[in-house]
Amino acid sequence: MFRARKLSQLIFMLLSIALTTSSYAQQRNYLFENISVPEGLSNSTVNYIFQDSNGFLWISTADGLNRYDGNSIKVFKNDPNDSTTIPTNDCSAIAEDADGFIWVGVSRNAITRFNPKNETFQSYRIETAGVTNLSYFYSALFDSKGNLWFGSSNHGMQKFNRSKNKFEQVRLDASDNNAQWGNVYSIVELKNGNIIVADYSNGIKTYNEKLNVFQPYYIKTNFSLNEINLIYEDVSGNIWFGVEIN
Repeated sequence: MFRARKLSQLIFMLLSIALTTSSYAQQRNYLFENISVPEGLSNSTVNYIFQDSNGFLWISTADGLNRYDGNSIKVFKNDPNDSTTIPTNDCSAIAEDADGFIWVGVSRNAITRFNPKNETFQSYRIETAGVTNLSYFYSALFDSKGNLWFGSSNHGMQKFNRSKNKFEQVRLDASDNNAQWGNVYSIVELKNGNIIVADYSNGIKTYNEKLNVFQPYYIKTNFSLNEINLIYEDVSGNIWFGVEIN
């Protein structure tokens, strides 16, 4: 069972793969190395891991953002006297855009953009549509059309409007009987370009770009799964759903 949620204890492990080739088959030997607070990780509660285009591993924790280069870890934390630092230390979902900026969901209903050239942060408030609850960002995606997405709790799917330089909540189709957002645990761009998301309580949704709304995604006629934690499309185009079974 997979849960795309906060992890409550030390979770991060680096997997090194050694390949030994014989004339008949390949034997794989796996070496696991623990990376924790003694090795420089800012906190043992790991919320999200992302590898950027330069090979860096970005590790979101409950107390700081970490960048790992394979040898050492650099920690980014808030400095209340410096507005260019990360706004809060409780970090979650991460994505990278086409310009190499790293986007990180943080607490207090904000998403922050990291500029790797000068190592500064710029923060954006999300659209809350009048809902005062704080969001946690479970998922993030930069798609092939240049759209930046964050899936949240309480405030649905957030899409970055580049022309307005702000995040906006994408509404649900009014004809959807489950026209409310729950916890969006997973966002995937399929090979055909469609965006589908896993809303844990309210089923699978697909993005209608023409109408700029999310609509129900049915596996078969009028049937959609709930309690989905993960969506994955394999190399053959099969779509897999990780669900919670009680």
